[in-house]
Amino acid sequence: MTIRPAGLNKAITCLFMVGSALFLLGSVPEYVNAVGATADSITYFIGSIFFTAASFNQLLQAQTPAMTEVAYRDSFCCGSSVGGHVVLP
Repeated sequence: MTIRPAGLNKAITCLFMVGSALFLLGSVPEYVNAVGATADSITYFIGSIFFTAASFNQLLQAQTPAMTEVAYRDSFCCGSSVGGHVVLP
């Protein structure tokens, strides 16, 4: 099975978005009043699962040389860097 960087980026994004939405939902006082403390705790717990899965995917991405090469090369494709412009062949 080959993991493609674009597909992994999309998965990471979606997982973080779902986790963030659940954390946001869990922090709304009206939600806590409507569902109770136990359901609110479950909401946070499920959000943490999505966040942990996204973090694991980021770890996979960072430890895969082919993926970091593409990300590093693409970050300089527009000729920008901290010290000035970079010219790539």
